[in-house]
Amino acid sequence: MSGLLELIAVFLKISIFSFGGGYVMIGYMQNEFVSRGWISANDFANIVSISQMTPGPIGINAATFVGFTTEGYLGAVLASVSVALIPFILVLLVSVFYDKYKSNKVIQNILKGIRPACVGLIIIVGVGFFETAAMNGGGFKEFFAGEAFFDIKALILFAVSFVVLLKTKISSIWVMLASLAVGVFLF
Repeated sequence: MSGLLELIAVFLKISIFSFGGGYVMIGYMQNEFVSRGWISANDFANIVSISQMTPGPIGINAATFVGFTTEGYLGAVLASVSVALIPFILVLLVSVFYDKYKSNKVIQNILKGIRPACVGLIIIVGVGFFETAAMNGGGFKEFFAGEAFFDIKALILFAVSFVVLLKTKISSIWVMLASLAVGVFLF
């Protein structure tokens, strides 16, 4: 399969199985990109971090970046369109039928069942990012095998950011910018 066709197929597949939004698709995107050798796990973590600070959905930002790095400008455009195409069509279809079926018990139960799965996917992604950001040499499996260790500076920065976000009303944007500034000096 040519590079462009593979890129389109991957992003269409990501868009089909990404019910719940950008955060739900993060783990799936990381698996697809890293397993194909398009980017490293560390580069993917950087994409997600940068996507949080740039306009637009994370899926589009990641698609544009990966498409560009693998296939140039055409790859960026095709990946971005591919990741947005199916959700766009689904939203159009749902908007046509939503008012008619929004009180249907089966539809309500389907949506209630999907919510916990989305939360679980987000938690898995959070653990994966914690491993990438706070552990040198691998993840929890490598840590327990004695092959990896915690990055103390990253853990302290994580803990301080976490406490500030929980205990204050400071915007997460300011916390990210402060972490960026601290990270320049620490790392």
